[in-house]
Amino acid sequence: MYALYLNMMRDRAERMDLLAISEDLKRLQDYVRGEQVEPYQDVSSSGFGDGNQTFYKAFRQGGPLEWYNPPSGLNLEDGNSFTGGIRKIPNRQEYMEQAGRDWDRFVGQTRRV
Repeated sequence: MYALYLNMMRDRAERMDLLAISEDLKRLQDYVRGEQVEPYQDVSSSGFGDGNQTFYKAFRQGGPLEWYNPPSGLNLEDGNSFTGGIRKIPNRQEYMEQAGRDWDRFVGQTRRV
């Protein structure tokens, strides 16, 4: 399973939002490419204080990714904690197995009384 994480232009740079998931990497890459447009400027309210700010956008206006910064690339190794990108995530079974190991470790290290 693959997940698209991006950061919103009007939020903290280190905050990543989960925007889309797919079991097919190419399908997720195609989704992002389908939302990309030639970079453009948009003067809008920044949401902080009074006045407007110029935003440099790379996704289609009105689309679900419009207010997000583009990733540095669409391959698994391209993204980082400030540029977002596509990451491999565990499927439900893998996630539950890891949660069980974490719980066993947590409980195993706790004093029983």
